Amino acid sequence: MDGTNIERRCYEAFGRVDFDFSLLFGKVTRGTRLEHAHYFTAALSRTAPAQEIAAQSGRFNVLNAMPQVTLHLGRYQPRTTTCRLCHCQFPVFVEKGTDVAAGVMLVECAIRRRAEVIFLLAGDNDYLPALRLHSRKGCGW
Repeated sequence: MDGTNIERRCYEAFGRVDFDFSLLFGKVTRGTRLEHAHYFTAALSRTAPAQEIAAQSGRFNVLNAMPQVTLHLGRYQPRTTTCRLCHCQFPVFVEKGTDVAAGVMLVECAIRRRAEVIFLLAGDNDYLPALRLHSRKGCGW
């Protein structure tokens, strides 16, 4: 699960990210047995608002308490961007390492046949190369 992407989409759609992970995983895997879930995200930088850091910390605590879930943390890296209107430069933080790590885990689990069914929860197409590699190797999802 691309946690950052899913959380962003939930916030955009519903204005909140405090969802019930047990319920979410149960609905996604209905009709199958959840062996293990991998949740990929990055810890917010210390410059983020304290309320957001506390909320994320709470989500991490919930995920870490779930025996069938592994939390994988990437990092936020500062990058300078330029305003289109005033051309001022300012720093923004960009998540690094999570999409690649999730793609590698996806392919590894498939190639090693760790599951009969693999679910990918993401809100973008960053995983297409991993899915294409998997298809070329004939692992058959």
